[in-house]
Amino acid sequence: MRIGLIPNPDKDQGYKKTLQVAKEIVSLGGSAILDEKYRNKITMKSANIEFNSYLTCELLICLGGDGTFLTAVHDYLLQDTPIIGINLGSVGFLAEIKPKDTLKALTQIIKGDYLIEKRMLLQTTCYNSQGIEKIKTLSLNDIVVTRGGISRILNLDLFIDHVLVEKLPGDGVIVATPTGATAYSLSAGGPIVQPSLSVIIITPLNPHTLHNRSYVVSPDSEIEIVIREYPFNPLLTSDGAHVCTLEQLDRVVVTKSPTSMNLVKLDSANFYESLTTKIYARGK
Repeated sequence: MRIGLIPNPDKDQGYKKTLQVAKEIVSLGGSAILDEKYRNKITMKSANIEFNSYLTCELLICLGGDGTFLTAVHDYLLQDTPIIGINLGSVGFLAEIKPKDTLKALTQIIKGDYLIEKRMLLQTTCYNSQGIEKIKTLSLNDIVVTRGGISRILNLDLFIDHVLVEKLPGDGVIVATPTGATAYSLSAGGPIVQPSLSVIIITPLNPHTLHNRSYVVSPDSEIEIVIREYPFNPLLTSDGAHVCTLEQLDRVVVTKSPTSMNLVKLDSANFYESLTTKIYARGK
């Protein structure tokens, strides 16, 4: 089995864990692949590593935290290759393999003893006031329209299926997938949603209103956010990364993507059981 390794040099100093994982993969009869861009970055020679394109791999393993995982999804999603993470970060909602369980997990993977869980993605297109497309992006967790670092009220219009649902004065709005329901949306008071579901969650950010409610809508819905009065330039982010600076009357249109992500699942633990453990770990 050809397994691609996607390291994070900040989380894996000197690529020590990457080299260890590569050695274990080869010992189990697999092949460990790193992208060509790492050839000159790994100073320690290793006969266990093949430098090649991740397009040649049957499965990808990220070594880092959830941020590394999200970056890998954005960079390598078009391969439609199953992906899993070894958690070198803090909580690891997406990167489920604990470092101490690496050999056990690799043994399962090489044997084919795993499940593939389809995770919904969002497709977001931003248009300017003339209707010209500015940017298009995919998101595994969420897209966020935010005022940025300026402490002024940002005014937004929220449309669901072409109906004006609410005017939102505040810090912005989060549109999340079920996977992203335990990320920024949860911190903003959004609902916990089982990640295998197919819905879209809309959560206002600190709205200057007498209520603050999330919307959970059909995956077939179209969400449109229109930028109204704001003396500065709001930001559009996708999975925590800045993708576009917005202007007045820009329209951000969000729908379910026809593409999904293939997440490798090894742990049979109940979602709500592991959620409690991870939320507790975040607070420690």
